[in-house]
Amino acid sequence: MVNTGLRRGEMAKARRSDIRDGQIIVESVADGRTKSGKWRAVPLNRDALSALARLGEDWLAGCHPDTLGDWFAEDRDACGLRGSLHWTRHTFCTALVQQGVSLYDVQRLAGHSSIKVTEQYARHAPGHGVGAVNSLTQWHSFTAQQTRKPKRPRSSVG
Repeated sequence: MVNTGLRRGEMAKARRSDIRDGQIIVESVADGRTKSGKWRAVPLNRDALSALARLGEDWLAGCHPDTLGDWFAEDRDACGLRGSLHWTRHTFCTALVQQGVSLYDVQRLAGHSSIKVTEQYARHAPGHGVGAVNSLTQWHSFTAQQTRKPKRPRSSVG
């Protein structure tokens, strides 16, 4: 059984009121705790906000945490796919790193307790650091222009 941070019989709940300013607020409260016991705000992109707008009820989720995994498994099997609910979390972190998002931001969005947990995703960034090093060329060109002394005109006198 997955450790969800909830006591037996407690419910995982998400309400529309948890969506504020384009973010979903993931709170750790007495009747629904996060794994870390801490809260975080996760920004929602346009597609996520659009999907949420099509849901009619106030409750986005109101079920025992194990039920979410069961529902995911049923839908996955019906589609003939592989994976788990945890894979979606891993894919989220991997995709962020592959798009150049800082490990600090990935840590904050995923709610990792330590940057050490997030560092495992660094290997997924192809060419990691190449862009940073290449930016030095632009920096060097800019600073060279700013610090270059004007040449003195040559005297025609001997």
